[in-house]
Amino acid sequence: MGNVLSKIQHNAIKISASKKSVKLVLCLIVFAVSYFTYFKNYENPNAPFWDENYHIASAHKYLNGVMFMESHPPLGKLFIALGEYILKPNEQLDTSSFDHTDFLKNDDIPEGYSWQGVRFFPALFGCLSAVVFFLILVEISGNYLTAFSFSSLYIFENSLVLQSRSAMLDSAQIFFMFLVILHFFVLINRKSVRSCQYLILGLLAGLSISVKVNSAILVLLFPFLFFLKENFKATNAKEMFSNIKNLMIKGALFSLGILFVFSSVFYIHFIIGKRIIDNRVYGASEKYQDMVRSGEAYLPSNFPQMLAENLIYSKTYEENVPAYDGCNPEENGSLPLGWPFGNSSINYRWAKTAETARYLYFQGNPAIWASGLLGVILSFALILSVSIFKLPIKNKRLFSLILIFSALYAIYMTTMYNITRVMYLYHYLIPLIFSLLMFYMLFHYIFEDRIKNEDVRLLRAMAIFVAIAVVVFLFFAPFTYYMPLTPHEFHLRQWFDFWKLKSVM
Repeated sequence: MGNVLSKIQHNAIKISASKKSVKLVLCLIVFAVSYFTYFKNYENPNAPFWDENYHIASAHKYLNGVMFMESHPPLGKLFIALGEYILKPNEQLDTSSFDHTDFLKNDDIPEGYSWQGVRFFPALFGCLSAVVFFLILVEISGNYLTAFSFSSLYIFENSLVLQSRSAMLDSAQIFFMFLVILHFFVLINRKSVRSCQYLILGLLAGLSISVKVNSAILVLLFPFLFFLKENFKATNAKEMFSNIKNLMIKGALFSLGILFVFSSVFYIHFIIGKRIIDNRVYGASEKYQDMVRSGEAYLPSNFPQMLAENLIYSKTYEENVPAYDGCNPEENGSLPLGWPFGNSSINYRWAKTAETARYLYFQGNPAIWASGLLGVILSFALILSVSIFKLPIKNKRLFSLILIFSALYAIYMTTMYNITRVMYLYHYLIPLIFSLLMFYMLFHYIFEDRIKNEDVRLLRAMAIFVAIAVVVFLFFAPFTYYMPLTPHEFHLRQWFDFWKLKSVM
């Protein structure tokens, strides 16, 4: 009997080691493919576009110890500065003019300026996010083949690629958001969750929120996790008290993780900004200015006021952003109602010659965005069918996950509808990712038995789906990689009027 158990244990270890090897190989393949879509030649075009003009100026202020305030939390810009600090591609150039402005004009940028440093970490995060996305899909399904195939939803998404190949904030935000979601699924798949795991979830959420505050939607993962994993029964007052105590302790740990990271990032922001130049104080109080000029910004006692004034500046900045103006033909913004359909694409940059023009367009891969939209529609249809028509649930675990991410999607989009300032299509990237996860969950929910049986027709359909995603990605790649197009070639990519693609020829 002992020999039999020993053999079983030995075989189990071999199978586990084999699975880990397969996972590692697939991670390396995903990273290698994403290298060519996200990272290769990321320094091109050799010119700024969209919000790079703001974020590069901020990054250089960090490098030169100049105090400033900004509408976004500091972490994303700190990584942009870190890339420039590590690679030092512009060490011999005079970039002192960057310290005197919050928006770089062409005249501010010295000839020969390299973008390798400031775009390094965004592009790197883009590659790493592909691997984390694959691991998320593995945690959802436990199936390496489908996870590997559907990682194409991220790897070949044109708008995500373009946004990651820029000195902007979204790539870092999405990378940390993926880490939060991955940790969430890892905990969902465990029998029990230790208290420290809630702290780790908060720390990861704090990283994403410290890049852009709309990552705060991730805070909702805590109650979903808690009520799914904790034994929340209350048959008497003592049990109710115990449950409330458990909720408060774990909620406090989760919140502590967020606050620790968020505060630490701002503390770094404060101690780096040691100089005020050109009397650029961003509305800071006299007391705040004295803290900076006296070199006392590092004192913990000064932190509350400095944080409060930075948050007030951010709030005031957002309130002063103009509202969406649909009557303005030059309006780049769009309404949330049209985001799932790709309304409206943003022309980040263009340059033309006699016969062709190059464009950097924030244009999604329509095959992938359509998949996400299908995931949203079918998810809500499934939830309504179960709720109203009492449709039996095939897989309770997958249904719960679909319900969670449908709620996250709905809450995020509802919040966006109620914001008065102009919003842009890239504000849809977070719910786009939710929708792609919903699409993958639904695929497994609907075809669970056929996936387990490795149905040949289903495998062929998956291969066709991946091929379509790749082909459409390549078709729209000129918008992503600043490649020349003739007017006719541009017209072939104007599939829908509401995309608002406009040729400059």
